[in-house]
Amino acid sequence: MNEINPVTHAQKPTKIKGKTEMPTLEEKVTELVTKLKNRDREVPEYGDFRVVSEVIENPDSKLPATNFVLQISKPSKNVAGHEKLRDLKAAAYNHPTPYKAEILLATGEKSDILKVLTDKELQESLPKIFKKLAYDLEDQT
Repeated sequence: MNEINPVTHAQKPTKIKGKTEMPTLEEKVTELVTKLKNRDREVPEYGDFRVVSEVIENPDSKLPATNFVLQISKPSKNVAGHEKLRDLKAAAYNHPTPYKAEILLATGEKSDILKVLTDKELQESLPKIFKKLAYDLEDQT
């Protein structure tokens, strides 16, 4: 017998075999540094500018932080030569709490900061720095 409106049975969703892996903190840090380096046009050689930052979510559920930030900012006006100086900072946040832990990684002219960002030692040490900042956050709560 022919059906006028045949009903098709819903297919079961296909499952992907294998394990989907979350990126590690080291992989995310490499991506973070690359993104910040690519925003170098937003940092002028001289004068004021808005803070240039990149944020990643914490991929490690064992660490007491939700986000990690790498930023380039201008030092305060009471620092000698502040017009040309730039600060490179790393920070850890634990949202929704208002706490953050921050560390100054480097201070110098724009070219100095970009040189630090391209340094392999920074990329290797940043995951350790972020982990330390995350544990510093735990002490604040």
